[in-house]
Amino acid sequence: MRIYTLDSLHYPIKITRLLRQPGDNVLPGEALFDYEYQSIVEESLVEDKEKLIRVTKTLQSTFQSYAEGSLTKWLLVSGTVVTKSQSVVRN
Repeated sequence: MRIYTLDSLHYPIKITRLLRQPGDNVLPGEALFDYEYQSIVEESLVEDKEKLIRVTKTLQSTFQSYAEGSLTKWLLVSGTVVTKSQSVVRN
């Protein structure tokens, strides 16, 4: 099994927690790792709910497997910053 991060992620992402161990069997849709990324969002001001401001927020997400197989080796560790699509798991 070889898994790559997807082009559609909001790069750069920072891996915050690996959820599987080498030797684990993985099915499509199962969580592999948690990560965080930054995105610009619009928020309303407390004093003026109609006025929106753009702020940068750190958001959390979970990367799910799109393949089935046995996880043999992680190619990253918690804390790794990924800047583009790359291989993260291999057999």
